[in-house]
Amino acid sequence: GNHGRMSRKPRAKQRVRTNFDWLLSKMVERHFSGDARVSFQIPESADCLISIYEHHHLLTHGDQVNGGGGIGGIYPPIMRLRARKAQHHLAIGSQFSTLWLGHWHQYLSTPSLIINGSLKGYDEYAKVSNFGFEPPQQALAIVTPERGLTVQAPVFCADLKKEKW
Repeated sequence: GNHGRMSRKPRAKQRVRTNFDWLLSKMVERHFSGDARVSFQIPESADCLISIYEHHHLLTHGDQVNGGGGIGGIYPPIMRLRARKAQHHLAIGSQFSTLWLGHWHQYLSTPSLIINGSLKGYDEYAKVSNFGFEPPQQALAIVTPERGLTVQAPVFCADLKKEKW
């Protein structure tokens, strides 16, 4: 992703290894190395293809998308990215059904695309960038063996003391 990178500009070579997110993931993986109940898939590429019950998911940060500020919003550039990634995976003999993105700090979901919300929620950056307000939220999806991706919903993150729970 772009938040943990160690350089000012995004890199192509060593993109993953020069990111604090990757380093933190490797540290957590090492911590759990003796626990057979926990497994990790930490790729050396910007994308991660995983399968859950034969439903293939492609996870990517989403900072490879350009545009999204016009009248059409984020859909046209994200759908172009999805089409390009699908074409690439078809050419190398793999495929995915659902593309997962972060980066955009807003929750959106369709059967073929899930954009994660922002755990941080609305902040100064979102305000000065004129982004729409969204409460802190993360994407949730349930995948079943029989039907694949069946349920998609936001999980709202709350401050228990502030909301007096």
